Amino acid sequence: MMSGDAATVTQHSLYISSRMAKFVRSQRAGKLNRPGIILACTGLMGFSLWTQLRVGPQAAEPTVRFVRLEGEDTQHTENDLNLATTPKPAITTHQQLPASTPQASHSSSYEESDVKKELPVTSVLHPITPEQPPLNPNVAFRTKSAEDVSFTEYEEEFPQHGKSEPGRRYRIENRNLIIQPDNREKDSVLIMCVFNNEDSWGDNRSVVDFFKLVGAFDYPASKISISLLTSSPLEFDRAKVLFKTYIQHYPQLSTWHQHVVWVDADVSVIPPHLLPKMARSGLDILMPICYSMFRGKWINYDQNAWVGQRIVRPASHADEHFMPGPLRVKLLDQVDDKSKPFTPLDSVGGTMLYVRADVHRHGVMFPMHYVIGSEWGREGYDGIETEGLCYTAHFLGFKCWGMFNESIQHTDEF
Repeated sequence: MMSGDAATVTQHSLYISSRMAKFVRSQRAGKLNRPGIILACTGLMGFSLWTQLRVGPQAAEPTVRFVRLEGEDTQHTENDLNLATTPKPAITTHQQLPASTPQASHSSSYEESDVKKELPVTSVLHPITPEQPPLNPNVAFRTKSAEDVSFTEYEEEFPQHGKSEPGRRYRIENRNLIIQPDNREKDSVLIMCVFNNEDSWGDNRSVVDFFKLVGAFDYPASKISISLLTSSPLEFDRAKVLFKTYIQHYPQLSTWHQHVVWVDADVSVIPPHLLPKMARSGLDILMPICYSMFRGKWINYDQNAWVGQRIVRPASHADEHFMPGPLRVKLLDQVDDKSKPFTPLDSVGGTMLYVRADVHRHGVMFPMHYVIGSEWGREGYDGIETEGLCYTAHFLGFKCWGMFNESIQHTDEF
């Protein structure tokens, strides 16, 4: 389901088939890698929680994507930042990232050394990655289900590559809501979140806050599905309990969703009106600006959202370490015309990312390898995960957009 250069260690899949399917997204440093989840988003069911642990230095975190959360005892509401009434209340537009703030960078496909010229060249066809260990033959595939008047539960265990413990999947369906055609055929939304463990939610926050955030959206709960992907068995069990609580309000995830929204686990504030505004926009791929507090100032947190040009790898550096970076790039808070509701982007981030479901169904996904500069005999050097999404989408006739006048808030990590 998720592939990459790091070996898959654990895959616990909690599938709660309530129509709020939360598909958890990958977090960068040492957390989950998100490629491939998108293909599953069109066919998963209900409140679903998957857990998958990756190891290795290349286990990357996607910057994507989710709903508005409220703190445990701290109430982060749209009123706190006036998000519902002003574009960026309490966030001044001139307070941008310090010039010294580094752009997100990507690690080289192979480490630089005195003998790097002698190393084999990695490529799309033959990447330098370890082979997946075989599936554990001692773990059997098991399923069980239970039904009552309104709900159906499914539990599965399955073997994993190179792991002694089984992967787990849990799904719960609200049949009373699923059978209502209007809930399936018009403006159904899948909210997806990928996270590592309990620390992914931010200080003094938990998966409970995520459900509170989703519940505060100005959107019919009967049209929302949630899917979660986590590396933590403990968080899997916690979410499973919550799914049984919230299933009364949500139906199931299936192929009839029209909208997909990726949300980072540590996004703490999303205005309730933002989800319906995204769904009604008619655009293919769309994201708001994301702010975070840094040394007492609001900064543009998601620097993967930009328009312009990045540095191209010279032919003379084809066999050497090359670090990509901006050339003539404007971030989302640096766009020229701030009067328009939407501005075109060449790259998006993942703090909160709207994707029209048919865009994913056409094969647009988060690349698991560098797509820029990629050749049959050589790996690329830029455009991975969210930064490669628009590159793929543009070839299929889809466009990426940013919302400068709509802001969300990331937890303070500095």
